[in-house]
Amino acid sequence: MSIFLNPQTGSVWELYVKNRKLQVNVPNFSFEVSPASVTRFRSINTQVNLEFEFEKLPLRNHLLLHVYAKGIKRATFETSQIDFLLPEPIETQSPAQIAQSLP
Repeated sequence: MSIFLNPQTGSVWELYVKNRKLQVNVPNFSFEVSPASVTRFRSINTQVNLEFEFEKLPLRNHLLLHVYAKGIKRATFETSQIDFLLPEPIETQSPAQIAQSLP
């Protein structure tokens, strides 16, 4: 599990793996996300279509999680736990490799 914090709002989102699927736990709701590209994921079975983009900060050992929803300003969360799921850097993996590497 990895915890992402939105420093502007104080909101906390948890990412974890359940039954080999990447899950997001937000206050009062959990949902699955699926890889769309090397650094992007999409929510599955949610009322609002969310897109997630991961960005590793080069000078800090942090990972940013940008969340996009149509018509809503981008939200950015961050964590210092960049190796919580993947055995190698996310930039070197295809979406299929990412899905296969999940426990």
